[in-house]
Amino acid sequence: VVLRYDSAGLNALVKIEWEWPFDSETTPGEYDSSDGAAAVAQATVAVNFGTVRYEQVDNTVPKAGDDYIFAGTDWRVSKVEGNKALIIKSAALTGVESGINDSTNAVEIPFLSATAVSKSGSGSELGLDAGSTDGYRGYYFFDRDGSNGYEDSGAAIYSGDSDPKYKYGLKGAIDYYYNHTLKAYENSILAVDLHNPTLEKFNQGDLFVDWTYSSGDWTSWYCDTRFATTYSVGGTKQAFALSYGDINKTMGATGKTSSLLGFVSYFWLRSAGPSYNAGVVYGGVFSYLSGVDKSLPVRPALWISLS
Repeated sequence: VVLRYDSAGLNALVKIEWEWPFDSETTPGEYDSSDGAAAVAQATVAVNFGTVRYEQVDNTVPKAGDDYIFAGTDWRVSKVEGNKALIIKSAALTGVESGINDSTNAVEIPFLSATAVSKSGSGSELGLDAGSTDGYRGYYFFDRDGSNGYEDSGAAIYSGDSDPKYKYGLKGAIDYYYNHTLKAYENSILAVDLHNPTLEKFNQGDLFVDWTYSSGDWTSWYCDTRFATTYSVGGTKQAFALSYGDINKTMGATGKTSSLLGFVSYFWLRSAGPSYNAGVVYGGVFSYLSGVDKSLPVRPALWISLS
């Protein structure tokens, strides 16, 4: 029996053989994913009533640019290292996937939620002075204390906000998708370190004039090769937004365009842009940016094992 199966979302063709006795209702043959329950039933019979031998007969290693099915949805392979791959979700997160609403259409999500901006978790940021340090970080990528905007974007909504699109910031929406959809496939997901920099670490080096939390300029900010995601046993299993380090260092992009990112809608990166902006990709061009108070689509990425 040849059974095509989906193991933790990975594509494989596996040959399964078993010895007599067969269950009387078992019909040896070939089965693939289109047979659904019938294929599963045959495999179950093999396990329960025979001595099973199995071997993987077709597991073509994908290459960068290939489409790939993981967790029941389409992803794009952007880097392969041995039996590991960096993949990006082909379609932006929907309302259901991000926990925003019940829509199955793609939604736009602000980089920073209102809660992250107020930091106090109560009241509206509209009632706070932008120069205040009383629980107000402002709509800047880096906070006054130097903390990273992507880390802050994991804050959930406070109950007083009536606009559902502000329910989560960028990281919060991705974390929701991971916890409610991807966690079931965790055996194939690699632990990673995101290396999100503080403002102090971001300013290290001779790349540009030092930034402050509220100002800074660097004409080639999108060429940054630092702060790429790395897989690590000591890291955390998670989905994440890509960084400029992922694009320029890991994926090997040059200039400001990568065909691996050629999706038809804008989407957020987790990297800083000048002043209050964060990096944005559109149609493969990654030199765009947007204010962190704006709302854009979200495409999570993962490092996975191909084994």
